Amino acid sequence: MCSTSSLRAHDLLWFDNCSSFQCDGPLPNWAATVLREQQPVVVRRAVASNNEIAVGLRGHSRGHLDILMRFPEEPDRAELDSLTRLFAELPVRCDVQMETPHGGVALAEWARGERRMLLKTTRGPVLVANPWQSDQGEQP
Repeated sequence: MCSTSSLRAHDLLWFDNCSSFQCDGPLPNWAATVLREQQPVVVRRAVASNNEIAVGLRGHSRGHLDILMRFPEEPDRAELDSLTRLFAELPVRCDVQMETPHGGVALAEWARGERRMLLKTTRGPVLVANPWQSDQGEQP
């Protein structure tokens, strides 16, 4: 068992008993199957209360690879350019999320070189110039 304070967005959790699982509405058949088969759930970047954990379920129907890379410090631009090329050459589509100390940003969005990019935080998305700097930017 782990403390809820040690969990980070994109961590995987397995439940041996889903009786405490709560949903905001009716559970689709595919989601019930995911829970019944005790497949992992993904910790979401959302604020939960009372020792609850916000999680998402994976449907596995899109056929792509989700990759999380944690960067506590801003990496070298050449390193990220190299990673972008590497993922683009793979035979499967890769959605690469870079986790910074302030939230997550898509590698593809960063690679486009736009002046501001979407940083996903626990308080919601914000537009920032640099996802490794602490300024919270502006709401999109």
